[in-house]
Amino acid sequence: MMQEQPAAQPATPWKIVFRNTAYILAALLIFLFALELMISSLQHLGQDAADVIVLTTSNPFTGLFIGLLVTALIQSSSATTAMAVALMATGSMSLSSAIPIIMGANVGTTITSTIVSLGFITRKKEFRRAVTIGTYHDFLTS
Repeated sequence: MMQEQPAAQPATPWKIVFRNTAYILAALLIFLFALELMISSLQHLGQDAADVIVLTTSNPFTGLFIGLLVTALIQSSSATTAMAVALMATGSMSLSSAIPIIMGANVGTTITSTIVSLGFITRKKEFRRAVTIGTYHDFLTS
């Protein structure tokens, strides 16, 4: 004769909070590990690569457009900012060179929403909605 298994009990609120906190801490730990890995790999750049980075980012407008372009290509301002911070931490880039890149990353985020809205250009009603939402996103993230 088979015994009946008791029904699974729903998770209590403190278990849910503990689990979600553990997930957040694990994600933060993975992010910090990836940032440290990026910093250590960028430290192995040769002097020639460091000179090119310094020369390229010496003009603030060039740095702004580099941040804008990289963010538009990879569609992640957080990744662009993390790369700028990692380059700054390794000494390959100064703070005054990293600031325009980070500002360009923020501008690149707004361009990404506009590029996505252009995908609806053949459908008039959806295009209006997409441009409207893209514009709201631009104002709220700037």
